[in-house]
Amino acid sequence: MSSKDINTSGKQSSCPAKGKGDERKARLSQALRDNLKRRKAQTRARRTESAPQAPTSAGSED
Repeated sequence: MSSKDINTSGKQSSCPAKGKGDERKARLSQALRDNLKRRKAQTRARRTESAPQAPTSAGSED
C-alpha cells in the first residue's frame, strides 16, 4: 500500500465520524437535560419531605 491509500481511507472514515459526533453531542445534551430535571425533582421532593419535619421536631422538644 502507498501512503495515498492510507490518507484516503483516513479521510473516508473521518467523514462519517463527524456525523456520529453530532449524534453523540445530541445524545449527551439530552442526557444532561434529563439528569438535571431528575436532580431538580429529587431536590424538590427532599425539600417538601424535610420542611414539615424540621419545625414539628424542634417545636415538640420545647
